[in-house]
Amino acid sequence: MYIEKFIKNDKNLNKLESYFKSYNLDLDSFDKLYLAYEDEKIIASAGYYKNTLKLFTADSNYSYLNLFDKLLSILIKDMQKLNYKNIFVFTKKAYEDMFKSFNFIKLASAEKSTLLVRTEVEVESQIKNMADFNNPPYSSIVMNANPFTNGHEYLVKKALENSDRLIVFLVENDESYFPFALRKKIALANLKKYKNVYLVDSGDFIISSSTFPSYFLKEKNLINKDHAIIDSKIFRDYFVDSIGINARYLGEEPIDPSTKIYNETLKSILGEKIKVEIIPRLENNRGLISASTVRLLYKNAKFDEMKDYLSDITIDILREYRNEHFRP
Repeated sequence: MYIEKFIKNDKNLNKLESYFKSYNLDLDSFDKLYLAYEDEKIIASAGYYKNTLKLFTADSNYSYLNLFDKLLSILIKDMQKLNYKNIFVFTKKAYEDMFKSFNFIKLASAEKSTLLVRTEVEVESQIKNMADFNNPPYSSIVMNANPFTNGHEYLVKKALENSDRLIVFLVENDESYFPFALRKKIALANLKKYKNVYLVDSGDFIISSSTFPSYFLKEKNLINKDHAIIDSKIFRDYFVDSIGINARYLGEEPIDPSTKIYNETLKSILGEKIKVEIIPRLENNRGLISASTVRLLYKNAKFDEMKDYLSDITIDILREYRNEHFRP
């Protein structure tokens, strides 16, 4: 038996896709992948994407080789060299203990899967250190703001009607059309006039590719219910008490079924502990204000039409950005 790092090329990629299909896995994004062989036959695999372990397989006929332990040890060493503070893995409940033996702890679980993390810093401590949360209680909003629209600002205003202090967690993961740095710049420009609103980077534990990977496939209606449950439980069990959050505000979703599922899951799980309010979406004379509509206008450089959806400062920032970085 030997283990080697997989080197991509068109020929072997097709073969590998067939291998993973035999395990009901899709060969999606990975930064590094290791394969174990016996007589030129693949008998096990393991890889990672960013700070998340994935693509674990093993032929049960070779269990005596301890392939899981060997592959996981290699991956952890690789990821430690990359200075990841947290290493995540989604797995079936049956395999929880295998990861726990490598110092992973369970964050949350759903019907079919469990999310574990290996970290040198206590999760609650990481959350408390995200910002200076010294004056609770806080209301909260989590938004991707891709980009920040008049609809996002409307949600902020509605939350402030019943809140002394509001935290807006901005999804930090760079899996969206507009990069995080630009989304944050626009959000800050629009929110700085509100003295009791605090914009906070979401970090690893709110809607990240590690904790909620299918969120970034929602335009394809592929949100995984287990992912939504786990994200909701992490917020309930870690963020609410660590920060002192007493409410979360959500934008209503009458069109996108994936976001609607997420909202319903949040309301069910968070509602056990804090107030969860779903706010009807803001409309203009064209219909619902939607970031996806704005992205389409942006791609076609229709800045005049954006005035129905965005503030002037947002339009100015996007116009400047498009001149320098436009991609279709």
